[in-house]
Amino acid sequence: MDEKAGHWPHLAALAEEIAGLIGAWEEFGYPPPLPAPDCAPIPPLGDRRGPAITAGHEAIAAIDKLTRELHATRARLAGELRQNSDILMARLDAKYGPLAEGSRP
Repeated sequence: MDEKAGHWPHLAALAEEIAGLIGAWEEFGYPPPLPAPDCAPIPPLGDRRGPAITAGHEAIAAIDKLTRELHATRARLAGELRQNSDILMARLDAKYGPLAEGSRP
């Protein structure tokens, strides 16, 4: 498993897919200034061909999917953080006794 991806490697895979689709939308050209004389520029809008347009639509769908996945991951993480905090506070309460009412953050 990729260490950077952690337990959610599908997020990294979706991001890579989006990068590839955006590259296809730009017909694998480069924005000016071109990095080398033999590099192709990104075609202007109106000059992009069918495969590039299809890739652009697929990129939008993948971005929407990644957005949904990120929201779900955020909700899961927030819930786990709250649960972890509750467990830690219960341990402290068991070890040292509960704090005075209103003094807990």
